[in-house]
Amino acid sequence: MICIIGNGGHARVLQALITNGIDFYNITTDEEPKPDDDLLLGIGSIKIRRQVFKKYGPKRFMSVTHKYAMIDPGTKFGYGIQTMCGAIIGTNVTLGSNII
Repeated sequence: MICIIGNGGHARVLQALITNGIDFYNITTDEEPKPDDDLLLGIGSIKIRRQVFKKYGPKRFMSVTHKYAMIDPGTKFGYGIQTMCGAIIGTNVTLGSNII
């Protein structure tokens, strides 16, 4: 199951990305996700995103890509990447972790 941390606008965007039959639930930053669930960071504030990302560690966070994002096959991804609709990522690109 997927746990989206956050309940605001960015969390709703992520919900729209994963509504193809995948089970998910939302929590606030004051709540704890289930231990085996994959995490998505549905928070727009960079300061809070960094704190939450550090708290759970990068390997807990899954990456998502919108079906209308264009990504070069050679792109290297870190953890917790969120590639939105209309994004274009060209050749020889390396993305770190926790990027929207």
